[in-house]
Amino acid sequence: MGLASLDDPGAATVTCSLKSTMERYHSFEMVFASVPYLPAVGQEESPDTRERQPRTRCNRSSKSRAQLNDTATMDRLVGETSGEDMLWVHLQMHLAFIRGDIAKHRSLSDALVNRQRKANHMENVAEALAYHADVEAYLGNYHLARRLCAQADEAGNNSALGLFKCSHALGLSADTSHAEALAAKLNELFPENTIEQRVDLPVTHSTIQRARGNFGAAADLFSPVTQFPNVVVSYNRGRAYMAAGDQAKAIAAFQTVLDHPGGPDWGSFKPLSQLGLAQTYAKQGDSEKSRKAYEDFFATWKDADPDIPILKQAKAEYANLK
Repeated sequence: MGLASLDDPGAATVTCSLKSTMERYHSFEMVFASVPYLPAVGQEESPDTRERQPRTRCNRSSKSRAQLNDTATMDRLVGETSGEDMLWVHLQMHLAFIRGDIAKHRSLSDALVNRQRKANHMENVAEALAYHADVEAYLGNYHLARRLCAQADEAGNNSALGLFKCSHALGLSADTSHAEALAAKLNELFPENTIEQRVDLPVTHSTIQRARGNFGAAADLFSPVTQFPNVVVSYNRGRAYMAAGDQAKAIAAFQTVLDHPGGPDWGSFKPLSQLGLAQTYAKQGDSEKSRKAYEDFFATWKDADPDIPILKQAKAEYANLK
């Protein structure tokens, strides 16, 4: 699927006719997260905002996008929605992640995989496993991420979404050879897909370079990724700049995520970006701002599962702040 520039209002129509439900969701969230003009909940829309927003036929998902930062509303919507609706199951997963309820997130993912397997929708099975793998890799559960990607391969991981999620998860998990092989497959199968070529592959290649210790190259790979400045790009750009020692640009990237709520994936990247900001300020030597960012992260994950690797690491780092 190729997407024209969102600078052209006439080109910003989103359709929901992709091959699989989860690929449709991925493209939907990438496009919506690319639009920097989305108002926050309760903010009045200007005529310019309305003109520049994508028009969508996915009305329920559009509504949820505007309300994702309102967890009470999301709880109500979740209770009103069938567990058979894959888009809404994913929104439940985002809601679980923003709370740090990873046990709930895993339960939802397992149920989704089981339903799709019973229906013999093996492409969806592979995508759901790959999606779950990427989440676990962000959390620091690298062994589980590698195992889930192996299961996705067994299910036939050949979709754009599945290949991106596992190539990225394996890059985060330092399985760079396998990550590179999946990225090459993604490039070969989808040479003209805008999202894959201009967003997913640069993010994955940057992650691979970072895992190999090539921090400057990892940061440079984000230079051309400007047309779709979504939360996935901004967060991973922040990690690349932080590793490369450019803390000012890393702070700007993480802050970009936090300053632009909206889009289905934002809920997942809010706590990750709070943590990234805290760690970057610490590297910069600004203990006061670092402490505040850690405390914001802990407040977001106040009820989080205590065994999450990045949470345990964050608590140790916070205790060592001077």
